[in-house]
Amino acid sequence: MKAVENWVQDIIFYMFFVTMVMNLLPDPKYEKYLRLFAGTVLILLVFGPIARITGVETAMAGIFEKITFENDVRTLKEELGAADERRIAGFYEQYRKAVESDLRALAESDGVECVSVSAQVADTGNVSHVKMVIRGGQNQTGAVIASVRRRIGAYYGVEEQDIEIGIERK
Repeated sequence: MKAVENWVQDIIFYMFFVTMVMNLLPDPKYEKYLRLFAGTVLILLVFGPIARITGVETAMAGIFEKITFENDVRTLKEELGAADERRIAGFYEQYRKAVESDLRALAESDGVECVSVSAQVADTGNVSHVKMVIRGGQNQTGAVIASVRRRIGAYYGVEEQDIEIGIERK
């Protein structure tokens, strides 16, 4: 009997509170939104004890927790995927820099001064294109450039047409 009395008191207090808030509204255009919200809360207040008795409240709480958990898992997977993509992009960038350093050393081991070098690394991790500018004088011929191009192609498996070597004159 006490539970029913508390239930009725809650409904009466809520109705009093909503009426007071409705009278304090600065603009009547907000009244329809407040009525919608107040009506939804009133339905929950009225049917709350019935839901507790029948066990619907527990079932709804379980469904809510399941949906929340699934959303959290989905969000975590997306965040992990994004972090993994950033990590892989960082690895490719480090690999590209190491390739460029190796290319510079390879050219200089042939007695060629390397001014600049850039390499493109494909998503598979293979070097797909090389662009190099060397500083040369009159004595550097196409044979030296062909030698550097062949060594790069053999070392990285790059087709010779994908290796650009330009000469900057002294």
